[in-house]
Amino acid sequence: MNPTSLLAVPGMPGMPSGDEFIEAWRQWDAVALSQACEARGALQPSDDPELAYWRAMADFMVEGADALTWLDRAWRGFGASGRDEQAAMAANAALVLCLLDSGAMSQLDDWHARVEAGARDEVGEPLSNLWLRLGILARVSLGKADSAGAAAAAANLLNDLQPLQAILSPHERLLVAMVLIEYDFAVARFDQIDYLANLVEHPAPFDAAAPALRARWVCTHGFALYHVGNHDRAERAWWRALSMAHEAGPGSLLGLKLTIALARLLLDRGRVEEADRVIKAVDPRWGGGRTLQLVELQQTRARVQLLRGQPAGALATLDEADRLAAAAGVSRSENGGRLTDRAQVYIALDRGDDAQAVFTRMAAEQSGREGQVADCLQHLLRAWMNRFADPAASQQDLTQGLALAQAARYTMFFRLLPGMAASVCALALRHDLAPQFVDEVIRSRQLPAPPDADGHWPWPLWLVLLGGFEMRRDGKLEPSSPKTQQKPLELLRLLACARNLSLGTQAVTAALWPDADDAAARKSLEMAVLRLRRLLGDATLLRVSDGRVALDAERASSDLQQRRRLIEQIESLAMRSSGQNAGQTLHAECLALMERVIALSRGETLPGLPPAPWLEAERKRCRDDTVRAAMAAATVMERLQVGPAERELLETALRIEPLAESLVRRLMHAHERAGQRGDALRVFEGYRQQLKGRGAKPGEQLEAQWRALLTQPLQPVKGSDSST
Repeated sequence: MNPTSLLAVPGMPGMPSGDEFIEAWRQWDAVALSQACEARGALQPSDDPELAYWRAMADFMVEGADALTWLDRAWRGFGASGRDEQAAMAANAALVLCLLDSGAMSQLDDWHARVEAGARDEVGEPLSNLWLRLGILARVSLGKADSAGAAAAAANLLNDLQPLQAILSPHERLLVAMVLIEYDFAVARFDQIDYLANLVEHPAPFDAAAPALRARWVCTHGFALYHVGNHDRAERAWWRALSMAHEAGPGSLLGLKLTIALARLLLDRGRVEEADRVIKAVDPRWGGGRTLQLVELQQTRARVQLLRGQPAGALATLDEADRLAAAAGVSRSENGGRLTDRAQVYIALDRGDDAQAVFTRMAAEQSGREGQVADCLQHLLRAWMNRFADPAASQQDLTQGLALAQAARYTMFFRLLPGMAASVCALALRHDLAPQFVDEVIRSRQLPAPPDADGHWPWPLWLVLLGGFEMRRDGKLEPSSPKTQQKPLELLRLLACARNLSLGTQAVTAALWPDADDAAARKSLEMAVLRLRRLLGDATLLRVSDGRVALDAERASSDLQQRRRLIEQIESLAMRSSGQNAGQTLHAECLALMERVIALSRGETLPGLPPAPWLEAERKRCRDDTVRAAMAAATVMERLQVGPAERELLETALRIEPLAESLVRRLMHAHERAGQRGDALRVFEGYRQQLKGRGAKPGEQLEAQWRALLTQPLQPVKGSDSST
């Protein structure tokens, strides 16, 4: 092994005991290094830049808050004495510390400028000091564009990490690895992350490093795994790092960071109560004077509140976190996470324009991957806000946002609004945008299917019931077979038609075995359940408990269920349309939803099957649902005074359900309000002819409406119609 450290300060005249400093550094012995510094206490650090440098290293070892203050003195002292290489070394060391220690980032902008002033971008022969090479990679990791010099430095350093190399001490190996993994992440070399981990954690050199430094490496590797969406491995890495941190000493700053990171990961995975317990167990004094960690703790509390459906409380908690950050002089570079959280709180509070303003600010202030993420969020939010009002622009923004997310391996967009993230994914799948990446996002985050998810969503079980019958498992069509027994399929169809995919066992036996006695019917049901589970290939998709039989509504659905949810959304709009928010957006949303309902209304429910009372009842319910949807949508159009759209919608619905008298009456009223007496009479006459062919006649209310129309010609009501 090299007798001198590559991270030692080059040239230390006037310091006969310099070997003590180097040896303490090589052994990662913060106590010995501090004692060596104290022994030289007769010299003031401002007069002795070497001593200031070593005090900075001692502080860095124990995650102290004053490392950058000492490096500032070293940098100024070296510069004043004309020792430019040593000054550059100190500046690059500070930049690396900023990268590796988020608690030391408040001076990042200043150090970045100092390093840039004397930067050497191109690396031919390796630089004499390791800090200078690491500084090149740190600049890229913190936002500077990649360069040939940085790539060469990374290649040289990766070679130095080979287990048979002896140029680096065990501790230096881990410091180099942490900078390399940050660099690989910044330049999207995600395939290098696991290779680097396997290289670094070679047992002999890895076990020789100090527990605190090993914990920091594993923590950094965990963050890389987390940001590429490998949350299982990230969680395991952080628990492992936390154990190492406790081995190094209880209550360390790294322990607090890891605890906060674990709490956030638990939140991302929907384990809100578990995350809350982790946060409540944190001792705030662990911050050790680092206000930033207390800010992050407040930010995590705000996330818990938002995920619990308390956006107003979350906003107040974020405000307190911002006050703490401002008092500590936290730089802009550290505000990205809180700004993203604030934007999501605004979205939850229905303040989309405020959220968009936050993302715009982030995109302007940040660079590198953080700027890419902010730009991605801008596009995705615009796509979501314009999905009804301007579908073409929405699709364009969605395309751009997903492309940015995919390039940055950013799967955690709208992390605090999983329902919205799921809806964005469902929208992308309907337009066939980045389907493989979106599928990865859904599966890695275990996103719940949104209310309007259709057959493009990766359902474990999806059934087509309207206009035919199909069964899809994990997106793949299951071929039909004449050998398939019919009773299990009939049970599947019955449950798929039921509200919430669930029926009482008595209702099931009455529908499928109406002539059997109770004992025989129960036995038949048990056999049908057993066979259906085999058919589905996943026994957990079908549940029998508490006197009910049900499909798992979180993992199974159908076009019929989707149609009902769309109709429920339209009825909800009808109740909102008289409020202050009614307008063009509501009009567009209603028409878009109704268009999807109509697209799902082209065929009969399960056509071609033998008649059965339960099936006829479901077909009637489906027809009634069509009428409900049209009536609710017509209410929205009427209240918004969009007469042409109202009449066109009712005409379309009447073509689907030509015998629905309530639609006839509503359409006649719509024509009357527009002064279109002849059209109203035409609608009535067409309906009467339909009934005549079936030996029936219109109801009394409709007859009265027709006679009134004949005797009292209506004039258009001023302002009641609109072509918009």
